[in-house]
Amino acid sequence: MKFILPFLLWCCSTLLVAQTREQIVHDAQAALAAFDTPGFAVGVIKDGKVLVSQGFGTRTVGQQQPVDGATLFAIASNTKAFIGTAITKLHLEGKLDLDAPVQTYLPYFRLYDPYVSSHTTVRDLLCHRVGLGTFSGDAIWYKSDKRAEDIIRQIQYLPQAYDWRAGYGYTNLMFITAGEVIRSVTGQSWAAYVRDNFLTPLGMARTQTSVAPLATIGNVATPHVTHRNNLPLQMAPWEASGAAGGIISSSDDMLKWLQAQLQQGQVAGKEIFPEEVQQQTWKIHNASGGRLSFASIGLGWFLYEREGYAVVTHGGGYDGM
Repeated sequence: MKFILPFLLWCCSTLLVAQTREQIVHDAQAALAAFDTPGFAVGVIKDGKVLVSQGFGTRTVGQQQPVDGATLFAIASNTKAFIGTAITKLHLEGKLDLDAPVQTYLPYFRLYDPYVSSHTTVRDLLCHRVGLGTFSGDAIWYKSDKRAEDIIRQIQYLPQAYDWRAGYGYTNLMFITAGEVIRSVTGQSWAAYVRDNFLTPLGMARTQTSVAPLATIGNVATPHVTHRNNLPLQMAPWEASGAAGGIISSSDDMLKWLQAQLQQGQVAGKEIFPEEVQQQTWKIHNASGGRLSFASIGLGWFLYEREGYAVVTHGGGYDGM
């Protein structure tokens, strides 16, 4: 089976299967003009090798700040693939059970119904099937200074949107919860665990898990509001909600993560995660789409087929990115 893994990181994109580096660069330059965006970066691996990791445009509108492969952008919900991989890795190591109730690790976890609360598993957290509507409760965490635990304790007051495990509703809150499950079983924050197990072994040295260090790091893209003539913004703090979308990275670094995914966790003879992890994260756990639109959900990934290719993907949206 052929696989394509597009990370739709920093602008609205379509899946392009280009044959040459020159074609990719040409298409990116055309997109820069067509979408009137200040700048973005593109990274592509083909046949196991980096074909392109290149920036286009400027980091800040009206300034000469060229984007390149090291420029940092918020990857937002692409963070969820790191969380799904982390949880599954811990499961295979026997440190948690994907099919154990969440309350095993977080006794304070509650949803809209006592039965659902006590039977929702760690696996349920990662595939958008707990009965909450898409983006339900995002106002609880958005730009909040609450602790993750305090956010999770408010989930019980959200209304049910569909039958438990019988529908789809994209939920950031369940990934915030999954981040606290990681803390419960490892004694580390999700960010520390991801850095120790993925970022550092892969050499993703510029990747950050918080906006806090960005003030002292160069080559960081500025968020912009498209419908306000690309008005520049400050980078929004997503500290408490970081497990749902807090990673900031570059195309150079993300290609290292992509390489690990394409090679089932093995990079340069080093195991980043066991192949069995990917057998779970890329496995269909839930369905999404309408009557004639077919797509499925893994653990931190979206999965579908196009023209004979298996497509494994995730998008991300962040203030101004």
